[in-house]
Amino acid sequence: MAATCLGLVLFSGCEWGSSGGDGSFNTSQGAGVQLNFSGVYSGTMSGGKLVASKGGAPVTSLVIFQAGNSLEITDNNGSTYTGNIGSPGAVADGVNGSFSTGAELAQAQVSFTGNDNSAGGREINFVGVIHAVAVKDIQGTTSTDTDSSSTSSSDGGTRTTTTSTFDATNKIDIITVTEDIEGSPETRETTTTVRYDRETGVELSRTQTVTIKNDSSSATTSTTTYEITEANTQYRLQGNWIEVGAGSSGVDGLSAGTAGLIQTTTTTTGQ
Repeated sequence: MAATCLGLVLFSGCEWGSSGGDGSFNTSQGAGVQLNFSGVYSGTMSGGKLVASKGGAPVTSLVIFQAGNSLEITDNNGSTYTGNIGSPGAVADGVNGSFSTGAELAQAQVSFTGNDNSAGGREINFVGVIHAVAVKDIQGTTSTDTDSSSTSSSDGGTRTTTTSTFDATNKIDIITVTEDIEGSPETRETTTTVRYDRETGVELSRTQTVTIKNDSSSATTSTTTYEITEANTQYRLQGNWIEVGAGSSGVDGLSAGTAGLIQTTTTTTGQ
């Protein structure tokens, strides 16, 4: 899967608030993704807004605290909200064991609800996504494990199959004899092709080929682990801020990343 670049990913002039004590948080886990999306999300829109347009005072930042799949949110006006976050899923695959700057690494669905005290206690519903985006190249660490298996024969067994076909004038027998080579995963396959005259039954020709086959196989599993930190990853919150009875507006905010891991696994098999 190709890495996806997002606009508004790098904001070198921003000063990020602390993302909190990463180690104390429970972490949502998706397939190969262990990330916590807690942080201070600052608005990226005109005037520093996080919510494009709403009643009451502008929302310019959200403090999001994640514990497991539960969320507690406080905006810059002191209003509080509660919600949930889905298990994050990987979006892109690393290329040659690394993610490049701008690659979207993972994302998780988010929803929360509460009351906006700056707008007379109006009910607010939010539905959106948090994206994890690389702000610098991230080099992964790869480990490999090879599982080899083979079938060896101890009795030197022999198996014979015969297939007959016919054309306008001839009968053709293909006789395949497979012999186990004792104490080895290899087998000897002898294929004899005999052509007969259909009317007289006289043998016209005979050819034979011998092939040594190896029945051993192996599976190699490569696991690449990418360490996610505040220095190499940024979280982007996007979605719809719904004021019940008063419409909805877009949301766009950024936070520094927190400690986490993304793992990708590939398995190859061969003879």
